[in-house]
Amino acid sequence: MKKTFLIIGLNLSLVMVLVVFPSVFIRSRQGNSNTNGNQQFSFTTNRPLTFYFNSNFSDLQSIFIDMKNPNIDNNSKIYVKISGPTDSRQLTFSGSNVGDPATVPLKFLPFTDPPLTKYQVSLTTENTKSENLFIITNQNNLPVFKTFYQQTNFKSNLMFNINRQLDIIHNRNLIFNLIYFGTIFFLDYYILIHD
Repeated sequence: MKKTFLIIGLNLSLVMVLVVFPSVFIRSRQGNSNTNGNQQFSFTTNRPLTFYFNSNFSDLQSIFIDMKNPNIDNNSKIYVKISGPTDSRQLTFSGSNVGDPATVPLKFLPFTDPPLTKYQVSLTTENTKSENLFIITNQNNLPVFKTFYQQTNFKSNLMFNINRQLDIIHNRNLIFNLIYFGTIFFLDYYILIHD
């Protein structure tokens, strides 16, 4: 009977570490992204860039965009406007905040729109030199970017993390899953038969 409680305790501990603890401590989750691109879009006053994306979660709180400022020479102002259906956010930063290359975090007060909301992101600059400031894009001039969404509700965090763990198991290599669950099974079995 003691061993049964020990096995149940060990397995519950595993669930706590993999699902419950992340639900308590993780406050944002990654959403949409375009990580494929190696083109350099020359970003100047007369070449602004606008792109659109649909959110896959509610409460959009940041966008990370890949940019390049060769030798970190350019200090021009960069203006970003993120527009949703009912609200917008505006950010300003300097070219000196862009590395060679760098992923630039654009953090703002979260939007309260529901999932599947269409957002428009417009980037403009005071830069006039075509060789000094670039946005990394794919062939269709869609920037390399990632979005992050605020998580504050424990119940939704828990459900998201449970679904995420199930997705990881489902998408993982079958041999790895057999080794993973086989190890848990054999540890449980070892505790049962060992004095």
